[in-house]
Amino acid sequence: MDKARWEVLKRLFGDALDQPDELPRLLEEAERFGPGLSQELLSLLQEHAVIELRTGSFLTQALAETPTSQFSEGGLVGPYRLLGQLGRGGDGVVFLAERVDDEFNRPVALKVLFDRARDQSSPNLQLVERQALSRLQHPHIAALIDWSGPDDARSWLAMEYVRGQPIDEYCETRKLGLSEVLDVFEQVCEAVRHAHSQLLVHRDLKPSNILVTGEGVVKLLDFGIAKRLFDPSLTQPDARRFTPAYASPEQIAGEPVAVTTDVYALGLLLYRLLSGSLPVGSDSIVDLARRTEDRGPSPPSARGGQHYLPSGKIPADLDRVVLCALQRNPDRRYLSVDRFLADIQR
Repeated sequence: MDKARWEVLKRLFGDALDQPDELPRLLEEAERFGPGLSQELLSLLQEHAVIELRTGSFLTQALAETPTSQFSEGGLVGPYRLLGQLGRGGDGVVFLAERVDDEFNRPVALKVLFDRARDQSSPNLQLVERQALSRLQHPHIAALIDWSGPDDARSWLAMEYVRGQPIDEYCETRKLGLSEVLDVFEQVCEAVRHAHSQLLVHRDLKPSNILVTGEGVVKLLDFGIAKRLFDPSLTQPDARRFTPAYASPEQIAGEPVAVTTDVYALGLLLYRLLSGSLPVGSDSIVDLARRTEDRGPSPPSARGGQHYLPSGKIPADLDRVVLCALQRNPDRRYLSVDRFLADIQR
């Protein structure tokens, strides 16, 4: 690549990171400069797309990561013995663990938070999630069991261990029919409705945070970025943390969030369960830009449907319900999970 082309690509890349809603214009500018440059810009951006957004810019996940090699099977965190790693997110690592002084050896999901002591602007992530979970007592929300104290070397939370599959995998592997998919989805809505009744917005509803047990019981997980309604920090740039693929347009744009933000994520989730895909495909910066455009997605029935849920079996009324939840303008969505759920049940 010649020097002039490289300088243009670098400039457009930086502009796209800072202003993702300007991506369509930037792609046009790239293509005007030289054939194929827009595709090179897209490739570069997609390589840098990550799970978490802050202050409108994409950050490398390495900024928040702590190596897990320091945690070994059989090691101790607080009074818990680690039995194996269950997962990893932007804020910490989740292990299967058991309390060493518990004669019943009850398994728990132990979330060990990354050490962000060097970043004085970061919130107390353990306190945020603990306060959220302590307000929630619901059969479809994983319960908080224990947490670290001020003398612990690391911040951790012990939560109910759920043996289950992410909701999309559960529906697909069991080849659920339409009514069965909606029954499972209603449980998710009931959990989110309870959180809203406690003035909490989840802000990160996605399949990996929604497990379904072998008995068909839904458990909603991970309130690590939940916020109380009317909390001023909901509108602050440093609170803009989310999973791009399931983020609402207002989250992407850094605008205030509300219960309608979770309604949008529920709409995306139901779209995924019905069609087997998301309206805009992936969590790349390209799709984030598309999410902020005015045009709405095609109905789930138009995407072909899961092999076990043919598009012909998705009623037109259900298409309309999903598209109402996915309105770009929050005021045009269902204004509560109750209303969304009522139309699904009808």
